[in-house]
Amino acid sequence: MQLLFLLALVLIVVWGLFSALQPRPVFVVRVEAGKVRLVRGKVSQAFLQQIGETCDRHGVRRGVVRGVANGSRIALTFSGAIPPNCRQQLRNLWHLTG
Repeated sequence: MQLLFLLALVLIVVWGLFSALQPRPVFVVRVEAGKVRLVRGKVSQAFLQQIGETCDRHGVRRGVVRGVANGSRIALTFSGAIPPNCRQQLRNLWHLTG
């Protein structure tokens, strides 16, 4: 019983450290049922529209696009539902607008 408690405690501490070390997203955009919605942070309306159009062209009905601080830049990260070719187009658009 004590071993189980100790193992649970270690797992909670490791999870807490892992979570604390993860970079916080600057912005989060969700695609749900083909509709784009900003849920955190700020991006231009033009970029939101471009995300919607690009996801629509690639048949993406749901997914998440995050902007994560990487030094002085913001890098985009994506949920697994967004295919690689759509991701690259969104990165290209971000570099043009961001």
